[in-house]
Amino acid sequence: MAKNMALALSSLVGERVLMVINSKVILFLCGDVMTGRGIDQIHPHPNHPRINEPFVHDARDYVSLAEKKSGEIAKPVPFSYIWGVALQEFGRVKPDVRIINLETTITQSEDWAARPDRPGVNFLEDLSDTSVNRVAHLVKRFKVQEHDFAIASIHWGENWSYQITDEEISFAHSLIDEAGIDLVHGHSSHHPKGIEVYQDCAILYGCGDFITDYEGIQGYEEFRGDLGFMYFVTVNPSTGKLLRLEMVPTQMRRLQINRASIQDTEWLKDLMNREGQPFGTQVVLSKDHSLLLKWKSADNRL
Repeated sequence: MAKNMALALSSLVGERVLMVINSKVILFLCGDVMTGRGIDQIHPHPNHPRINEPFVHDARDYVSLAEKKSGEIAKPVPFSYIWGVALQEFGRVKPDVRIINLETTITQSEDWAARPDRPGVNFLEDLSDTSVNRVAHLVKRFKVQEHDFAIASIHWGENWSYQITDEEISFAHSLIDEAGIDLVHGHSSHHPKGIEVYQDCAILYGCGDFITDYEGIQGYEEFRGDLGFMYFVTVNPSTGKLLRLEMVPTQMRRLQINRASIQDTEWLKDLMNREGQPFGTQVVLSKDHSLLLKWKSADNRL
C-alpha cells in the first residue's frame, strides 16, 4: 500500500483551449514544488522558521545544507529567483496550461480527508475498484464538452524507490479505461520514475521533485534527487491522445532551477531508458539537450 495517496483532478476547458489550432494543447507538468520551508527563508518576507518535522525543527537548516553543498546564497532573493531557467523554458515552449503541484505534508492520514462538512485533502483510501468508481463519478461531473481533458494528479508511492507496483499500474490503467482520465500525473518520489503510454495516454508514475530544499541532504545520493524534469506534454484534447512529450532536464542548485549538465542529462537518459523498458518507452536526446519520449502507439508504431 502506498504511504501517501491524495488525488487532484484537473479538467481543461475554456475558450483558450478550444481555439488552439489543430486541436493541440501543450501542458506543463512537474514534480513536487516545496516552497514553504527552507525556500521561504530566502525570500524577502519569510515566515517564522519553526517547522514540525522529525529531524529538522528550523527551516533555515535546509538553507545551510544547500549552501554547504553549492555555495552561499545572497539573501533576500527576488521571488523569481527560485524558478531560474524554468522561466526561460516557459518563454521558449509557451505552454497553454501550467499545472504546478504544491507539496503538502498532510497526505499521510485519513484524518485530513475532505468530508461533506469540512475541507481537506482528496484522500484515496486505497487503489481499489471502489476508488476508481469514485474518480469516475467526479470526472463525469466536469468532463462534459467535446474538448474537455481530465488529468488525475496523484501523490502516491515511496519517496525513495524506483518500484512501480502492480497495484499502481492496474489503478492507472483503470483510471483511463473506466474513469475517463486522459493523463495520469504521479508524484511523491524525490526522483523521476518510469513513464508508460497506455491507450495513447501518458502515465507519469513519478515526476520527482521540481523545486525543493532537499539540496545537500545525505543518505540517498544514488537517486540524484537534485535532478528532475520540466515535462512539456502535447495532447489532442478532443481524443486524449498523447502527441509529444519533451522533458527538459533540470538541477536544483543554490535553491534555484538550473539546466542539468550534459553529463547529468546523459545520466537521466540512461535512467529513463532503464525504467521505461518494462513499459516499452525510451527517450532520445534532442539537439537542445532535452529528452524526447518514444513509445509504441496503439497502432504499434514506435
